[in-house]
Amino acid sequence: MTENVDLKTDVTAQDEGKQIENEQETKTAHNTAAETEERKEEETKNEETNVEKDETTADDEGKEKTFTQEEVDKIVSEKTKELQDKLDKNDRKEMLNKKGIKNDFAEFVEFEVMKNVNDKTNFEKALEMFIEKNPQYTDAKATGISMSGKSERLTGVEEEFYKKNPNLNK
Repeated sequence: MTENVDLKTDVTAQDEGKQIENEQETKTAHNTAAETEERKEEETKNEETNVEKDETTADDEGKEKTFTQEEVDKIVSEKTKELQDKLDKNDRKEMLNKKGIKNDFAEFVEFEVMKNVNDKTNFEKALEMFIEKNPQYTDAKATGISMSGKSERLTGVEEEFYKKNPNLNK
């Protein structure tokens, strides 16, 4: 009978040990569940805070993108002036090319000619005056000098030759 009591005691002790283990596991599970719940709550709070910050940022960005009519007019006039300047610059470059300014000197010539542009003198007139004073900046074709080798005027030798040989065509 003592053996039975010992066995019962062992079984009871084992049952109590299992029960303690189960309780610990349950506590651990509850703790883990509680910790998980706490984490979820913290994440939710953080997300709400981030959403609030994002909304604030969106509002701030919206405020930055709102312009008064005066500001819009100013921006439009600046952009228009910028585009007009680019267009004028392209027109000047085209004019320089048409007048035969060498590409190596185009920027320099444009700069020098712009010094003489005013209310009374436009770019084209100022360019013509510059070319008259500085023909070295133009290509030979633009100076009016024929590059074909045959000129309209006869040289002195040719005139004498045709006087002696009137039957030949000039």
